[in-house]
Amino acid sequence: MFEPVELKWKGRAVVIPSGQVLGAIAVAEEHLTLGHIAKLRENPQTARVSQAYASVLRYAGVEVDDAEVYEAFCDPATGAAEITADIAALVHMMIPRNLLSEQDAGNVRPGKSRQSKTKRRVNSSKSAIKHL
Repeated sequence: MFEPVELKWKGRAVVIPSGQVLGAIAVAEEHLTLGHIAKLRENPQTARVSQAYASVLRYAGVEVDDAEVYEAFCDPATGAAEITADIAALVHMMIPRNLLSEQDAGNVRPGKSRQSKTKRRVNSSKSAIKHL
């Protein structure tokens, strides 16, 4: 169901194997749910996002604290753009493949416009990520 996820921290690749992705999602959701993600554009929560990212890094074996990630996230000189991209990857990891829009899944079917409430929320979340 899941593919390995690669994040970066301080220039180092951190890989979460496919068999551990669900655990990483659970750890991230202690701080950041899809509902929070959908509202990030309107109500940025840098501390919450930093905590989620730090918790996943720790889950993957990196020694890091929340404040360190928060500081890096807030300081453009230390790679905030990289962290933002990794947060997007983290959030994408949190969305089950069967809930991704058909276009994102690479399977566009013309004429199919009805979406479940969950898919609308997921698409709203992905839209919020693009604007981080």
